[in-house]
Amino acid sequence: MIIDNLIKKNITRLKSFAFALRVVKLYQNLIEKKKECVLSKQLLRAGTVIGPVLQFLIINYQLN
Repeated sequence: MIIDNLIKKNITRLKSFAFALRVVKLYQNLIEKKKECVLSKQLLRAGTVIGPVLQFLIINYQLN
């Protein structure tokens, strides 16, 4: 059971990291090619906040 939880956490971390990388690449594309700033900055903030939120949840789950 403990190993299953660790595997699930690692999969979640990997998927959230991969998603954040895709968001950063999309942000760079929007800035460079489309010259779009407002929407792309909001997308970057929203797409990369997953990492800190996930880390917070994992830490709190381990404490309980």
